[in-house]
Amino acid sequence: MLVRHPLALPLILLLFGACGSNDRPGKKPDTSGDGALDTNTAEPEIEPCDLPFAATLGTGPYIYTATTLGADVEMVHGHQGGWHLDIAADLVGVGKMIDVLPTVTLRDGIQIAGDQLSTSIDLGGEQGTFKPQQCAGTFYGERAYIDDHVPDGSNFAFICSLEGQTADVELQVTDVATGETIHQTTEWILHIDVEEDAEECAAL
Repeated sequence: MLVRHPLALPLILLLFGACGSNDRPGKKPDTSGDGALDTNTAEPEIEPCDLPFAATLGTGPYIYTATTLGADVEMVHGHQGGWHLDIAADLVGVGKMIDVLPTVTLRDGIQIAGDQLSTSIDLGGEQGTFKPQQCAGTFYGERAYIDDHVPDGSNFAFICSLEGQTADVELQVTDVATGETIHQTTEWILHIDVEEDAEECAAL
């Protein structure tokens, strides 16, 4: 006589239920609830040396000083009698050696600086700073000589006429290692830097 154990039927049903699990081959995993698969991937961070080559124009003879659009910038009266603007820039995505050329144009289209040879600058030298791990640096003390325009009268009178005028400043920078060249532009309001010169201009 066959005797059934009272727990036999529940055990058999439990085994069949396990075979019906969602984990069987060919069945899509259940992504609902707390067991959902995370398909979001974080954007990879851009390494400093992978940043695009770019420059932020500023001024300063011995250190880079940022300027805003329409900043007041002094025309420097040099020891030899000439006049210039001090050009500086903050750079990213750049190598150690660069060539720079500034150009300054008045709103009436007269170019007053820029007809000069480009300057080669070692950012790790006396005219700059360089962070090789970040492919970034600054340069300063580049001069845009205000001598392109030949005025009808005296040159000093022409310099005096520039007081308070708005000028468009363009900086061309070439990364020597890659040969890539970029241009950065801004506008400055020009001013006489020495009080004695300003007084002499007022007397004209």
